[in-house]
Amino acid sequence: MGFGNRGIPPSSVWIHGASIGEVRASFVIIDKISKTSEKTHILVTFQTFGAEETLKKHIRESGLEKRVSIRMVPIDVPLCVGAFLRATRPVAAIFIESEFWPALLLGLKRYKIPAVLVNGNLSNKSFEAWRMAGDALSILCSVFKACFVSSESAFEKISSIAGAEVFRSPSIKCAANRLSASAELVSALRESIAERQFLLATCIHAEEEALVLDSFKRLRETMPKLILIIAPRHIERAHIICEMCSKIGLKSVLRSTVGFSIGESDVYVIDTFGELGIFYEVANFALLGGSFSSAEGHNILEPAMMRCAVVQGNRIKSQEEISDEFISEGACVCCGSYEMLSLELLRLLQNPYIASSMAEKSFVIAERLHKNSQKLANEIMDILNVS
Repeated sequence: MGFGNRGIPPSSVWIHGASIGEVRASFVIIDKISKTSEKTHILVTFQTFGAEETLKKHIRESGLEKRVSIRMVPIDVPLCVGAFLRATRPVAAIFIESEFWPALLLGLKRYKIPAVLVNGNLSNKSFEAWRMAGDALSILCSVFKACFVSSESAFEKISSIAGAEVFRSPSIKCAANRLSASAELVSALRESIAERQFLLATCIHAEEEALVLDSFKRLRETMPKLILIIAPRHIERAHIICEMCSKIGLKSVLRSTVGFSIGESDVYVIDTFGELGIFYEVANFALLGGSFSSAEGHNILEPAMMRCAVVQGNRIKSQEEISDEFISEGACVCCGSYEMLSLELLRLLQNPYIASSMAEKSFVIAERLHKNSQKLANEIMDILNVS
């Protein structure tokens, strides 16, 4: 809520990333600060359980337990924000792909805490709402020393109403390192799958689950031994997916129950955190969720960095410019209809050499974007005088 934040060293650099993607993007900044400044403490806030687990894992593996504190972000009301800022006393703040929260921004302004917005964006609905509010957003955003945006549409929207300097930049998510994939676990997964073909579907939202299962059943008419490996966006949905499978005559198992022993099951449901890298490592393409729902896309770079190409829907507003680069170079397939989705999935499953070629192209693009975005982390540190 904003309370219970005692024990955090003063003069910390505060980084906020709402969910897993934003938190992973923060790692490059966390690592740079920890390496360049021995005395600077880092406070990272989050909003989801998945983000918390991802943070804990990175901090533990990097040996940063004494350098990094993590907390739930305070509720955006003055009482909670005030308690949080008085207890933590950050010297600078970095918001990654964050909403414009009035109480938080006013709190930063009141306590004269300089801030930077990274991967700034506004939905059309939010843009219209803030534009109706007159100069309100301009006043709130004056706390930002800089706003970095990765798309032309975001640049135009935020430039027109924000009272801060706005810059085009690569997405900070491009700077995130590749997902971890234990060689031992990758080997165990390959052994379990053996010679059977499989369809990997990741970051699947609740409103997309029926679509994925229906597409899988259609594919099984041509490829009866095909396996579906599915990772729901929210793992608490795993049991619901198993129930859906049972109703349509598919045998399903949970990763947490059977380990990597897929056996004779039809559907293998990933209900664990931090293991997507293992599955991307084994696949040469994946069906990426969020792109058939109101989520409007997910980070295409995570699979691409693992040499795994992507098939996605056309609702990718949040990832449009990065996706366009992959699509234009033949490294990604964007499906405008369910019929097209079924055809493209079948084409790649029946022609693995095409999927492998796409995967290699994906990796080359991701590597290029990764190198370019590393510079952004340095710019952020320079602007906030973090050294």
